[in-house]
Amino acid sequence: MYCFALAAGNRLPLPPAEESLWARLRLDTEPPAGALARFLYPDQTQQREDYYSALCTKRNRGLARVWALMDGETVAATVGAYAIWGGKAYLACGCAAESLRGRGVGGRLIASLGNTLAAEGLDVSLMCRPERVRFYQRLGMEQIGVLTRCQPNQIGKEN
Repeated sequence: MYCFALAAGNRLPLPPAEESLWARLRLDTEPPAGALARFLYPDQTQQREDYYSALCTKRNRGLARVWALMDGETVAATVGAYAIWGGKAYLACGCAAESLRGRGVGGRLIASLGNTLAAEGLDVSLMCRPERVRFYQRLGMEQIGVLTRCQPNQIGKEN
């Protein structure tokens, strides 16, 4: 997993997006947890229920903030800071509907939420898979590290 960050007070440039599409979508800074859960986990009942429960709890405690772009009443893209604590905000679950991918709206949504959190004095960070590194580099996020997973039964073994 690759780690990226945006320091408090810094700002990402808003990436280009298909402007007619961006104008059609509505930003919801408090989207319903149920709609987000269905969007992110449409075929995974247990994950959907776990997400819903965790998001409601974290929101009620001021520990999470999630934004969505809505197409009518349907979630079209989302990103959230699912752990806000100790001057840090950890972004996760950046996702756009398949029909919107590659059109710039997901990246603009991520940059917008990141900029808002950084302007509030929070250090913003996220982790991503190797195939998403270029996406976050294009957004202007700074790569700050790489996390690896060690398996206890693999320590000291030759490959």
